[in-house]
Amino acid sequence: MNQLAQRADEPGLVVTHACPRCRYAGSGESYFARGTNVAKLLGVTVLTSGIGAPVYYLLRHSHQICPRCGMNWGEQGRRSSLVRAPAAQAREAELVPPGRSERSLKRGTFVLYTLAALLAGGGAVQGDVGQMAAGVGAGAGGYVMQRNLRQARERRRQMLLDSLVPPVLRLAAQHGGRLTVSDVAAGLGWTLPRATKVLQYLDDGVRVDSQVTDEGMIVFEFRELIGRGVSDVRGELLA
Repeated sequence: MNQLAQRADEPGLVVTHACPRCRYAGSGESYFARGTNVAKLLGVTVLTSGIGAPVYYLLRHSHQICPRCGMNWGEQGRRSSLVRAPAAQAREAELVPPGRSERSLKRGTFVLYTLAALLAGGGAVQGDVGQMAAGVGAGAGGYVMQRNLRQARERRRQMLLDSLVPPVLRLAAQHGGRLTVSDVAAGLGWTLPRATKVLQYLDDGVRVDSQVTDEGMIVFEFRELIGRGVSDVRGELLA
């Protein structure tokens, strides 16, 4: 780890986790951040009349999973590998860290789903309709909080994309207002998927439009930048 940390001081490199299954490079997610794992907790709760839920939670709450394929990396992500990777390969959400409200929504979602499992499971065993109804209500509250959490993540993704626009505009000015995905990836040191996402985000058919050449290459035309210099663009971005 020390050697990796020292070598990660090289420009553009960071030490991060790598998934053994899908080769994703970046930080993991909490085990219960994935809906299927929450469903497993609910299933254990019902099958064990609520007794197994705390045990299952204690066994899994410190585990991390791969955000891409869902592989369980074990406690604190120990089953994953530590690798040096370009910073551009790190998980995009890390560039705009979660806010306090998003973390609260995540915790609240888990608490409500757990409460729903306990109430519904206990009510089913005891035949208590009122307790089962309370469990359904808690589950509905968890669903609402999970929906708000997804919206918060989408806003964070929007912030990330907005932060990546200025360097692409400067690069477009340097290339005469026309860019390909490879131009952006090579010019900014990004991965091809990231370059593709940002260009597609900018492609509104008005200011930026994608064209397919006779050779089958996709070229993104920045109509307002064609024929303009990079100094003009830099001045507008700083204004």
